Amino acid sequence: FWWVTPTLRRANALHKLRPDDLPQLPTHDRASFLKKRFCEVWLDVSNKRSLLVTLLYSIQKRVLVKTLLHGWAFLGLMFLDPLILKKLLDAADNQKQTERNYGYALFLAVSMFLRVSCMEVCFFGSVRVMNNARTAIGPAVFAKALRHETDMDSGALTNLMATDADKLGRWTWTVFFLAQWSFAVVSLPAVVYCMYSLLGNAALCGAGTLLVTNHLSMLLARRTKPIVARLQEARDKRASLVSECVASARLLKLRGWIDDAKDQIDDARNIEMRHLVSIRLLDAANI
Repeated sequence: FWWVTPTLRRANALHKLRPDDLPQLPTHDRASFLKKRFCEVWLDVSNKRSLLVTLLYSIQKRVLVKTLLHGWAFLGLMFLDPLILKKLLDAADNQKQTERNYGYALFLAVSMFLRVSCMEVCFFGSVRVMNNARTAIGPAVFAKALRHETDMDSGALTNLMATDADKLGRWTWTVFFLAQWSFAVVSLPAVVYCMYSLLGNAALCGAGTLLVTNHLSMLLARRTKPIVARLQEARDKRASLVSECVASARLLKLRGWIDDAKDQIDDARNIEMRHLVSIRLLDAANI
């Protein structure tokens, strides 16, 4: 609230806001900086990287690393809390360890505060990273379309900017999930050991169930990928038809082709919806 509260107070006092009343974005979040960094990294032929690595890491290393570190700190404290709580409960009836128990309780209280703080910073950092990625890729796609440096039609370009590029900004959980997944892989041996110490052989059943469900999730993801590609193709086709109809509205009315054009758009939309329903069903099965 370091900038929201003063801004609201100023708006309430003046009954309006001017552009100068809003605080400046940090340098690493400004559109001009992100566009410049993206062009520098992406056009560097000596160090070619994938588009996703360029958008999430190369142009905003500090933001990404900070987000991941907060996520790992949050998960590390969550890993320690059950161990400290077990020590506290084991020594709850021992009066000789009262002072130590106070220390355990204090640690859990501080850990909860730090854990929640790190989790919030990690999530909003993930939102920040994905918004920056969308900010960097949007002007690049638009500029390429204006220079006619692609064979894609207007519908595909419109869908690319309005759907694909914007989807990066709506994947707010991506870096947050990456922090969780990487920590889970690294801490898996310790988790299995702790479970085996507490549950014995029953822990193996849980580990086996986890491996089976993970394998099923991977199979469903592989099944979903080609359907997503077909969905994007259907969206491109529908967007192209709509663009052509809008551009040729007078000709369609003159020739009496409005019903035919509407039928073509409806057919394209129905194909798109069939693919979308299939994806939603697979997503539901993956939950």
